Amino acid sequence: MLWKNLLTLAAVLAISAGLSACSDDDDDNGMNPPVQTAQIRAVHSSPDAPAVDIYIENVGIVAADVAYGETTPYLTVDAGTYNVQLRPAGADSSTDPIYETGEVSLAADAVLTAVAAGRLSSADAADSFRIIPLFESFATPAAGNAIVRILHAGPDAPTVDLDVGNDGSNEIMDLARFADTGASGVDLPAGSPLTIGVVADGATVTTFTTPALSAGTEYFIIATGLLAQSDISAADAFKLLAVDENGTSAFIQQSDPDAGSAMLRAVHASPDAPAVDVYAEGISVPLISALAYGDASLYFPVPAGTYNIQLRAHPSTEADPIAFETGPIDLAANQKITAVASGFLGSMDEADRFRILPLVEDFGTPQSALVRIVHAGPDAPSVDIDLGDDGSVDYGDLARFADTGAAGITLPSGEALQVGIRVAGGDRVTAFTTPALPDGEEIFVIATGSLARPARADDGFSLLAVASTGSLGFIKQNPVVYALHGSPDAPAVDIYAGESLLVQDLAFGELSGTVQVPPGTYTLDFFVTGTGGGSPAASFDTPELMAGSAYLAVAAGELQLEGTEEAFTLLAFEELFDPTETARVRAIHASGDAPAVDIGTVDGGTGEIDAVLFQNLAWSESSDDAGLEAPVGDLTIGVAATGSTTPVATFDITTEAGLQTFAIAAGALAPDGVEEAFRLILVVVSTNPWVGAEVLPD
Repeated sequence: MLWKNLLTLAAVLAISAGLSACSDDDDDNGMNPPVQTAQIRAVHSSPDAPAVDIYIENVGIVAADVAYGETTPYLTVDAGTYNVQLRPAGADSSTDPIYETGEVSLAADAVLTAVAAGRLSSADAADSFRIIPLFESFATPAAGNAIVRILHAGPDAPTVDLDVGNDGSNEIMDLARFADTGASGVDLPAGSPLTIGVVADGATVTTFTTPALSAGTEYFIIATGLLAQSDISAADAFKLLAVDENGTSAFIQQSDPDAGSAMLRAVHASPDAPAVDVYAEGISVPLISALAYGDASLYFPVPAGTYNIQLRAHPSTEADPIAFETGPIDLAANQKITAVASGFLGSMDEADRFRILPLVEDFGTPQSALVRIVHAGPDAPSVDIDLGDDGSVDYGDLARFADTGAAGITLPSGEALQVGIRVAGGDRVTAFTTPALPDGEEIFVIATGSLARPARADDGFSLLAVASTGSLGFIKQNPVVYALHGSPDAPAVDIYAGESLLVQDLAFGELSGTVQVPPGTYTLDFFVTGTGGGSPAASFDTPELMAGSAYLAVAAGELQLEGTEEAFTLLAFEELFDPTETARVRAIHASGDAPAVDIGTVDGGTGEIDAVLFQNLAWSESSDDAGLEAPVGDLTIGVAATGSTTPVATFDITTEAGLQTFAIAAGALAPDGVEEAFRLILVVVSTNPWVGAEVLPD
């Protein structure tokens, strides 16, 4: 059985503006009436037709290089009448189409799946090429079921009955060639593989085993290929093509009556590898197509035997270069294997290079949820795992590319779980908050991504959760907060969240160490150092702290107000710097007695600001989230009242390539005896952990 997760076609083009535009002549009192639209997608299920480009006559190409087994995304078009044309992929648009539908009417809000079926090489009306328009009107499935519309598009297969469960009772009767089970679909059980017998003239012709369908999901299942093809692994063999509501397509091969089967799936957990097609050497079509980072295929049965699994960059054919191959892997009958692609594809170092981890499953009987943890972080050391993040080590010294064992770990279900990661025998590195684990579910939790990358980056260190039905997605690291004391008249402080002491004895100009907390909002209480337990000097609520994010929390303003000074408060800023090969600076105005300011570079001869970098920055404001690209080298920076080029203070700083830093204007511009004077505080975020440094005026 071949399952094929397909790409979302990059070649889908927008319909020209003329298709949906309304002229002013059609306006009603100058207002355009609402445009009525429909949706259309195409499925290629003709076993002898080449890859095609799909056109709408007088509009142009709308999908390119659609191959056998592939599905286009839905395309939104104006309601109306269209002639759809097919040309061989890459053919000039001026050439005659190999097929065209004639006028097809799409009513407002219609949803159409158009299935290319039959044999292009045949002139016999009984099996010749055609496009079957299937307008969608799925019913709501019963709880625990999927809703499935079955189309018989086997060009040489007779009228059949279908025996769901292959138990001798035929649930679907007299399904003729090129007919289907109806727009509302039929309910089929979800959550477990289904065996389907195909019955003709009272005898079972062949059987299929589907992967587990997802409850509540709408599917088309299309019988295609040639029943007369005796090699069931051949590209044109009789098979099922399953298409879900998101456009993911997959072939299901006939069950081999002469051999037991193994259940195999693939998980893409290599942070620098592109989307891949997965082949078994000797089989010309991919087992899995367009598997991208973070994806997990469904399980599919393969005959027991020895396989060399090969990866090619998607899109591919069997003739394209092999990016990686496993060498011989033995798959035994009744085995269940999750194959995890991991490591860095771009590395030649044995310690972190790309590999496939074939993990044979043998989960125990779940009491709540069963979890198998896989360490696939290519640049992470051996780690200790602290379930609960309470300081204890539950699984020690888990080496890179190792896992916690086939039987799984029993964990509480129905509640979020804190997971702490520590260097084996050493310090805590990071922590995660899992979503509530489903009761009775078998889950792989795969540590992946680069520890050297920001946690918010797509390829940053994270956990990938994979359930029996597919990928549940990435779990990002718990948010990180750094506190900066920038209040010129406040003493050193301790900062609490409830009863938890987060920061201790933080004085003016100092940056705290890393504070990592579960996602959420918090009330922070500020106490003069050593006085915790009574009433706090101040309390502030944080914004929502999101997983994968890092924040700078600046205590700014004055405790004892005079004149127009700003009151003591908490300013919070999420780190969102863009990567750069030069330097990036984000300015923050945190000086409670300073007016709005311009900040720029200073001319060494005149002492005036000659280039404004940050304009009209007022109290509590920051410059652009991504940071401003700044020159590399020695700079003199001036701060002036907005509109003036004469600095009230200048600062000498040095930037370097790759630097990412907050520059916080803090302190009192006109200090009294107890206030700290005006200065810049640099918080460098391009290091881990962040580093703070005060820069005094020249």
